[in-house]
Amino acid sequence: ARIVQDLLHRGSMPTALGLMSEWTVSWVVWRLNEQREWLNYHGARRRAANLLGAIRALRTDSELSRILSGKQTRLGEYWDDLSTLRNAYAHHGMRRGDLLGREFAARRDRVVGVWNSLRRCPDWRLTLEGVGGRVLVSPIGRRPGVLFSALRMFRALKRCSVPATCLAICSAKTEPLITEATIAAGYDGRVERLCMDPYGGRREIETARKRGRRLLIGAEEVLVNVTGGTTVMGLVADALAADARSLASRVRRFGLIDRRPPAQQDADPFQVGEPFWLDGAEAVSVGAD
Repeated sequence: ARIVQDLLHRGSMPTALGLMSEWTVSWVVWRLNEQREWLNYHGARRRAANLLGAIRALRTDSELSRILSGKQTRLGEYWDDLSTLRNAYAHHGMRRGDLLGREFAARRDRVVGVWNSLRRCPDWRLTLEGVGGRVLVSPIGRRPGVLFSALRMFRALKRCSVPATCLAICSAKTEPLITEATIAAGYDGRVERLCMDPYGGRREIETARKRGRRLLIGAEEVLVNVTGGTTVMGLVADALAADARSLASRVRRFGLIDRRPPAQQDADPFQVGEPFWLDGAEAVSVGAD
């Protein structure tokens, strides 16, 4: 922080802004108690940057901005201004906007104003208020076995608690099967239903994604099953995995395989399938020491 101050006094704005950006990410890593991995770009630093990006985006969302505190809103504006300024210098002015204009100067003044508070390492609350805990996202098609398997497999994972919330992607026809699957799995946690047109196109995916994203805010960890239901349901699940990452949650996608003939699956749907993981173990704490 002292180096940043010296650079600002010397007028070395590009270097000062770049280091200020990295300092801010390090501060968030520290506030999230992940300082042991503070130089891990694909782990702690990416999660910290994602959290800053989420706060930045939420502050302009008319429906979701209310979950932010006043200091979080201020931090989101700061991160937006800082990113804009840093990128403008990084591209050497080869983008829209005047590096010497009034708007640029106003952003610079706002950034320095917030920076003067941040460099003292304030104890601002950064975590997002929302669902909390572990969330399972899973489609459910005409067979309830996939959702059943997704819920039951957690019992086989060492040191892994059952999700606090289950977000089931369903259609009007498959929604009644959710209760059947959760009862069979012995799951008594919170259940959220994301009902959609299972054969819709891109617009349906975006609509479902926008509704489902709200239910992932504040999740500590999100496990996403991309199998079951229609192709469109799977695409929604995958899109929600990307959204959960952008909201600074730990994310890991998986699929489930049931090798039995279809007729046997129909006759006895409640058999746990074989899970396979699509993301590396470092992406989530499931089964980790």
